[in-house]
Amino acid sequence: MSIITSTINTQSESFIANRDFYLERIEDLHARRHRAHQGGPEKAKRRHIEHRQQILPRDRIRLILDPGSPFFGIRRISR
Repeated sequence: MSIITSTINTQSESFIANRDFYLERIEDLHARRHRAHQGGPEKAKRRHIEHRQQILPRDRIRLILDPGSPFFGIRRISR
């Protein structure tokens, strides 16, 4: 098998700028995922529970799943 060589200069300005942009996008993704995991603003969640007498979707899923069952939609986001 032949060896693939790289000509990327990790010290170049363009590489550093691209890396920094990419890291910012990753941080933004983590922040968006965290907000989505919260299930919306507290005011909206409170209205859903108290006024409409409904269970939040993630809570409904937790109630119907057997303990220990894998369900990727409700797993904790780790960083």
